Amino acid sequence: MLNFLKTVLTMVVILGMIGCSSISVSSDYDPNADFSQYKTYAWGDKLDPNDALEKNQLIEQRVFNAIDTSMIAKGFKKTKTDPQILVYPHAGTQERASVNSWGYGYGGWWGGGAYPYGAGGIDVSYYTEGTLYIDIIDQKKNQLVWRGVGQGILGDPSTPQESTANVDDAVSQILANFPPSAKK
Repeated sequence: MLNFLKTVLTMVVILGMIGCSSISVSSDYDPNADFSQYKTYAWGDKLDPNDALEKNQLIEQRVFNAIDTSMIAKGFKKTKTDPQILVYPHAGTQERASVNSWGYGYGGWWGGGAYPYGAGGIDVSYYTEGTLYIDIIDQKKNQLVWRGVGQGILGDPSTPQESTANVDDAVSQILANFPPSAKK
């Protein structure tokens, strides 16, 4: 019974962390690119059929919508004819394990086992980590000029609205530093 309670408590803590977890965001860019010249954008071609966004078209559409909203809010115009930049979102997932040691004990030659004077143990939990890349490519040079990356634990949202809010938040955080500040 004690092991069952420990397992339930561990699962509650993990689910709470997933629901409240944030993403880690980073970006990189070409310091020689003149981002002030870019005013129009279009979607880049999909390159990888194994991309995580390709495997979940509902999430893919939410990512595209969130990027459109963010780019338009930043003053960019989406166009089908001669865009200055191409936006290429792509994603991946990876299964991870978290190992936590808990409890106390006094092991040693005088004890009868690993935890002779107290309780202790190891909990292993598995989770899926997702990474969303947003690449910005100079159309004329066919060159990557900016990349934003967001990484975090993926959970199962309870509603489509929650999923949309999660994607909107992630895309907003990733694009927060695009375009980069003007050169000083």
